[in-house]
Amino acid sequence: MHNDGIDKIKQSLTVNLSDLELTDVEISLLDKGLSFIPTCKSLNVFKIYESQHKLIRNLKIKDYFNNGSVANTTTAFTGPSRWTPPDHQVSQPTLDTVQRIIRRTASVLKQSTVHNNCIRINKSLQNNLTSTDRSALNTLRNNESIIIKPADKGGATVVMKKLSGLHEAYRQLNNVMYWNLMTRPVTALLLNWQNYT
Repeated sequence: MHNDGIDKIKQSLTVNLSDLELTDVEISLLDKGLSFIPTCKSLNVFKIYESQHKLIRNLKIKDYFNNGSVANTTTAFTGPSRWTPPDHQVSQPTLDTVQRIIRRTASVLKQSTVHNNCIRINKSLQNNLTSTDRSALNTLRNNESIIIKPADKGGATVVMKKLSGLHEAYRQLNNVMYWNLMTRPVTALLLNWQNYT
């Protein structure tokens, strides 16, 4: 019996560096890898509209900046923009595409039954996780004391204490042999360096 436990540990692709006792179900779930995608049975309507908005914004931005009439005014080290080009500054084919996206999304949502702000999808697909697996996934996802990440080498999944990860990051950042604390912004220095490369 003891050897079976050792064999399980040797075969697992999950390395637990935390204090958390992982269940067999959690280990099995983590062994599927971080690129494993659970079957989705429903979609939140708000997420659909959010994705639609992002797609439309990206289309308009690509159109706006690809016409060549706007000067390149790149500003390094700024936060993400929420700006969207107004319709009068976007080409007609792009506006037509935007309208088709809006109409098609509305058509799909109109044909779907909405329950708790979600629509059912993939009715015919077999679920690739059991209810126990889904419960374990939610438990791991909601555990704020751990970090789950890929190992540097070997394809394993590492579970570590969040504090250990933070301590390691601070240890590396505070190593004056490799990093110096800057007393002023380095934007001008970096822009000058960028012009030489």
